[in-house]
Amino acid sequence: MRKGVLILFIASLLLITSVIAKTTIVHWMHHSPSRAMIIMEMASEFMKENPDVEIKVQTIPYSEYKTKLLAALAAGSGPDVAQIPATAMEEFFGYGLVQPITASVATAEEMREKCIDAAIDKLIIGGQLYGFPTDVQTIVLFYNPYLFEQAGLDPDSPPQTWTELLEYAKKLTVWEGNKMIQSGLGIEGYEPVIESFMRQAGATFLVSDEEMKVVYEDAQLEGLKFLTDAVLEHKVYVPEFGSRWTGFRQIKEAMVFGHGAMVGSFQVGGHPDLVFRTALPPAHPETENRSSVLTSWALVLMSDCRTPEIASEWLA
Repeated sequence: MRKGVLILFIASLLLITSVIAKTTIVHWMHHSPSRAMIIMEMASEFMKENPDVEIKVQTIPYSEYKTKLLAALAAGSGPDVAQIPATAMEEFFGYGLVQPITASVATAEEMREKCIDAAIDKLIIGGQLYGFPTDVQTIVLFYNPYLFEQAGLDPDSPPQTWTELLEYAKKLTVWEGNKMIQSGLGIEGYEPVIESFMRQAGATFLVSDEEMKVVYEDAQLEGLKFLTDAVLEHKVYVPEFGSRWTGFRQIKEAMVFGHGAMVGSFQVGGHPDLVFRTALPPAHPETENRSSVLTSWALVLMSDCRTPEIASEWLA
């Protein structure tokens, strides 16, 4: 009897040990339904391939994400891996909040061969790779060919210059008395869109080494003025019209700038009759520059992560 009890006791200890030995990786990211679904599927596959690993994915609304992440890190209760803006990498590094991706999983040299410079430059510090690029997107122009045809415009010829963009937007804007019922171009002050126009005009955003201040340029004002004039003077969009994304989905807005990832949002959550196409941003009429600002996030290992190799493999 005692022998049987001893065997059961040892078996229990072995079971407890196996549970304790399981590696848990807590993964934080900002939320969207489609993204969450894909990440959950990837986590499930990874755990099947690595039965001794558990991936705990926590999605947080974008509006709350940065605040919650910084608060959790300050309290010492943050995740093992997380999504952070690529532009914040140097700051996170400076505060000792991140650690390098394990070199046996990926190196800076390998990632430079796979990625364009703009997507990876901020993620390499001191020759070491500190994150994988994700959500790498540029600004594109979405337009509705059906509304183009109604306005007498060729749906196969989206605007090629700022001048054409404004001309098209005016023709595509419809008013009933003092009420806008169709906007020609949705403009709500999204920073990457504004910066794209500024850079097309020639803005460099250089910083004065002596005063460590941003040097303000005429090109910055030119890009901003074009967009504000479109709203205030030409009235191709008014704030009262509502969200630019909602208007485009409801086929009440002919053109809107945004990231390519909005294709999925339009297809899944859009109006059933919505038809749209994409085009490059129109060029500056004089510089002929079509610059489009790139935005990017990074998947990183937090400094408190105790299993960097398996966490690196998960992020990869």
